[in-house]
Amino acid sequence: MAQTFLNLAQGVTGTLPNANFSGGKVLQVVSVEYGTQTGTTSSTYSDTGLTLNITPSATSSKILCFPSMNGLYNNNGDTNADFILVRSGGASGDGDITTLSSTAMFDADTKAVGGETVSCTYLDTPSVSSALTYKVQFRSSNNSHQVLINTYIRGNARAKCNLTLMEIGA
Repeated sequence: MAQTFLNLAQGVTGTLPNANFSGGKVLQVVSVEYGTQTGTTSSTYSDTGLTLNITPSATSSKILCFPSMNGLYNNNGDTNADFILVRSGGASGDGDITTLSSTAMFDADTKAVGGETVSCTYLDTPSVSSALTYKVQFRSSNNSHQVLINTYIRGNARAKCNLTLMEIGA
């Protein structure tokens, strides 16, 4: 197959766009992995142990969040493992900023064998340039049944949850 070369100095009319794009640049990335098996039977949200800090460089920055909860397991009957992403700090104050995209449903007949994953992507607008703390919390939808994270994947290596935060410039 023959190669074709274009000569931009000939045959092109008009002005080429300026390549000076603003905004949308990744300014920093931080990530944490958490591998300790943690469980709850509570129907009240509690910490999973997955926590991460980031300090935006400008109040106009956004924080792109990627939480991933891995190795989910239910050891007793039908229940959901519900997760929320929580932020401390920011102009809108502390509190829940998003519920992960779905709950992990476990069926009593086909219990998860430590391989289920729940993850999401969330773009946060904290409007501050001071330190922020993000963490993932979880609960059992049925407070008599335990849900676990970071269990063994099909009897092999222990799964690990992770959280990645990216500061995106305005």
